[in-house]
Amino acid sequence: MKIVDEKCYIVPVGISGEIYIRKRDRFLGYINDREKTELCYDKTGWYKSDDVGFMKSNGCLVVTGRKSDMMIISGDLVSPSYLEDIFKKHDCIANAYVFPIHDQQTFQQAGAAILLRKDKVTTAEELDQFIRKQRGNYSDSFLATRHVPKTYLFFDSFPLTHSGKLDRKALMETIKSRLGKQ
Repeated sequence: MKIVDEKCYIVPVGISGEIYIRKRDRFLGYINDREKTELCYDKTGWYKSDDVGFMKSNGCLVVTGRKSDMMIISGDLVSPSYLEDIFKKHDCIANAYVFPIHDQQTFQQAGAAILLRKDKVTTAEELDQFIRKQRGNYSDSFLATRHVPKTYLFFDSFPLTHSGKLDRKALMETIKSRLGKQ
């Protein structure tokens, strides 16, 4: 296993990058899709997992998200799921969905769709303070570089799939509508 940057160079301990794996019983490929399968491997046979993470100094691997879900804020890869998990620790939040918003200066900024628990109330300012307080607990994460949401949208409910999971596609359509974007 190795963790690499955008140029496929191995990154130092504590630095995030894409997780590559090379093992005999690794992913064998997509059925009837050779082109997609070939995109999953580099020239030397390393499997590109599409997972992003970093190695701690004690040798533990921390997976922080999926490369395909990553936002690019001021040149840094930022994992929406990592921030969503932190939001879910707040007493007032039942669920959170972090999404990218185009920005002229930083390429993207984070936005957060927030589903409040029944009979709970919070504000964007309170959530900003909550996230900023988490820096101490997550000093080896992107929170230390102040990538917190710039926009908060509050919801009474999130759309769900037939299996009861968050319907991210439908929620993103609602978010675009509320932000006035097509």
